[in-house]
Amino acid sequence: MFENWACDPDVTQYLTWRAHMTSRETRDVLEYWESQYHKPDFYEWAIVPKDYGKPIGSIGVTRIARMKTVMELGYCIGKPWWGQGICAEASGAVLELMFHRVGCSSVIAMHALPNLASGRVMEKCGMHRKDCPPEPVKTENGLFYCRVYELDRSEYERGFSRQTGG
Repeated sequence: MFENWACDPDVTQYLTWRAHMTSRETRDVLEYWESQYHKPDFYEWAIVPKDYGKPIGSIGVTRIARMKTVMELGYCIGKPWWGQGICAEASGAVLELMFHRVGCSSVIAMHALPNLASGRVMEKCGMHRKDCPPEPVKTENGLFYCRVYELDRSEYERGFSRQTGG
């Protein structure tokens, strides 16, 4: 994680956390994640391409406060793997899990306005841009205005039916 994405300021530029300066920081994050896996609503995974065999990024979903069936999707991968459809594929798998097994009613995702590639990932997964002004998000890297995307269960089901011919 440290070497493949967490230490790269280009990868973390628009994320809520800054690039890790040491592998100890990364180890602390991984230990925290591991301590949370016993919780039924904790979702964080490594993205590991079969042909590479090592983690190149992470993807997770968090519950939005007070909304028990609305989740927020987040992802990041190392720069060498940008633009290959990997985040869209991983996001699609997570959306399937959230709608089919977890029972979410809606999943949202946000991207900083300058990070257009992340918006394209969301669109490839069937998410649509919400008709609302960009939201200000304060991060360790500064204040960013973010575009909000959403996919609700009925939209997902309609898209899934078209893809499978059902």
